[in-house]
Amino acid sequence: MNRRALGAFIVVNLAACAPKEGTAPVETAAEATPRIGERSEGCLSGELPEGVLPFQAGMKRPEPSVAPPLRVPSRAIEVKAEGRIRARCIITTEGKAEHCVLLETIPYMSEAALWALTNQQYQPAEKNGEPIAVDYEYGWDVRLPPKPGAAPEVPSEAKPPVRVNPNARMTRPVKISGPEMKYTPRALCNRVEGELLVHCTITEKGDVESCRVLRTVPYMEDFAVRALESSKFRPATFDGRPQRIGYTFKFRLALRPAPR
Repeated sequence: MNRRALGAFIVVNLAACAPKEGTAPVETAAEATPRIGERSEGCLSGELPEGVLPFQAGMKRPEPSVAPPLRVPSRAIEVKAEGRIRARCIITTEGKAEHCVLLETIPYMSEAALWALTNQQYQPAEKNGEPIAVDYEYGWDVRLPPKPGAAPEVPSEAKPPVRVNPNARMTRPVKISGPEMKYTPRALCNRVEGELLVHCTITEKGDVESCRVLRTVPYMEDFAVRALESSKFRPATFDGRPQRIGYTFKFRLALRPAPR
């Protein structure tokens, strides 16, 4: 395995309510260096345990024999979470899934996916007719059915324009205090990348509440919500008066080589 040192950065784009004309979105960055963890700790970067092989062509696939359904939590339905979930697990010669690691996920579905993977029985993989333990990837495409009788959404181009007082001045909320956004240890050792969107309410007093994850990456969802809801902001104002607003935070996660 290539153990070349990697660095990681997160760009935090606070783009939500319209800023004053000519004002660019505020961005901050953080850097970190991932550790090499053990696969038994849920780190994809760790070496496979002795006796476990990566799945290859020519091997018989490990197929689920008794599979509990993938349950979609109500919170995922509420935010209309759809998309791809991918995970890698070690399937033992006894047909058990162990040390599962998420590669890709959608809001509020991580625990449900891991539960479904580890609570089903598999026919073990085989090589030359003999059962073997393998590292194997599974995935789901999650699509929510439309609600019965639900009216179709109006296309965005057909929606009436929002009328704004041209003399009004809206200022964006400004962070005063709170945790800095950073990679969690498990996200870092699994080298996750992607975009995390969290929609929150920022009150007239600058408190952050009612956060909902709209787009997620593995092992960052809970930390992002806790960090935001424990932060304090100077509230947005409209014509000089503090406003309670909905605000979408955008976190872009990417790995890059550490400087030498």
